[in-house]
Amino acid sequence: MEDDVYDYNDLGFQRRNNKQTIYSRISYRILQPLGKYNSFRVNFRFNNDFLYNPGVYTGNNYRINFFANTNKRFSFGLTMRGKLGKQKDYFEPRRDVSEGIFLERNAEINFDGFISTDFRKKFAIDIKANTGKVLDTDQSRFGFEFGPRYRFSNKMSLVYQFNFNSNKNAIGFVDDDAVAIIFGKRNSDSYENSVSTKYSFSTKSSLSLSFRHYWQTVKYNSQYYNLDTNGRLETHSYTGNNDVNYNSWNLDLNYLWEFAPGSQLTAFYRNSIFNDNDQSALNFVNNIRDLFNQPTLHTFSLKFVYFIDYNNIKNIF
Repeated sequence: MEDDVYDYNDLGFQRRNNKQTIYSRISYRILQPLGKYNSFRVNFRFNNDFLYNPGVYTGNNYRINFFANTNKRFSFGLTMRGKLGKQKDYFEPRRDVSEGIFLERNAEINFDGFISTDFRKKFAIDIKANTGKVLDTDQSRFGFEFGPRYRFSNKMSLVYQFNFNSNKNAIGFVDDDAVAIIFGKRNSDSYENSVSTKYSFSTKSSLSLSFRHYWQTVKYNSQYYNLDTNGRLETHSYTGNNDVNYNSWNLDLNYLWEFAPGSQLTAFYRNSIFNDNDQSALNFVNNIRDLFNQPTLHTFSLKFVYFIDYNNIKNIF
C-alpha cells in the first residue's frame, strides 16, 4: 500500500503512489527431487486493487504460474494472467485523481511461456513467447524472445538476445486540451538486440563488453476518441501526427579489479546514441542510418572503492 503523498522515488522503482491491494496467494511445490524433476511449483495469485484516496475499487488481476526443472537441468514454464470484468484506470487520463476521471478498460487474458536448456553445457538457449487479448475488442499482443549463449571456456562467454513485442489496436493517451481528453488507437512494435561478452582474467579481475539497440515504433491509425464522464470513449475528429519512432543505442566497456577484499577499481566507457522523432514508417536499414546520423555521447568514468577495516585502524591508534 502507498498513500497519495508517498514519494515513489524514495525506495526502489515504483510506477505510482495512491494505491492499495488486497491479495491472496496459493502455492504448491516439491521440496525434494521427485522422479525426473529437481524442482516443481504451481502458484496462484489474485489481487483486488483500490485507490488509497478516495478508496474506490479500480480493478483486479490474477496469475496462474507453472514452473519445472528436470534432473537434466532443462527448465520450462507457463503463465496465464489477466483481469476479470471492467477496470477503472485513473492514471492514464493524466489528470489529478481527485477529479475522479478514469478510463474504463475491458477484461483481458494473457499467456506467457518459456524453455531454458542446461547452462552447464557450452551452448545453451532461452526461448520465451507471449500472447494476449483484450476481450470484446480488437486489441491484441504478441511477442517472443530468443537468447542463445556460448561459453568458450571457464574464462569467456558470449550471450546474444533478441526481443520482439507487438501491440495491435491498443488505446493510448494522446492529448488534453482542457476541454477534451483525447485517446487514439495505435499499433506499437518494439525490437531489442543485445550482445554481451565477458572475459575473466582471474577470480578478481574481468573485462566485459556489451552493446544494446532498442527500437520502438508507435503508429496511430487515425481513429481518435474523447473520454466521456463515464470513462468510455467517443469518436472524436482530432487530427495530427502523433507517431513515435524511438531509438536507443549503447556500447559499454567495463573493467573490474578487486585488488583487496571489499575493495574495487572500476573503469567504464560508454558510447551512446539517442533518437526520438515521428518517422515510424522507416524500415530497419533506414532507421539505423538515421540513428547513426545523430550526435554520439561518450562517457568515461573511474570508480575507486576501498574497504577500511575498523579493527586495523583501532590497532594503529
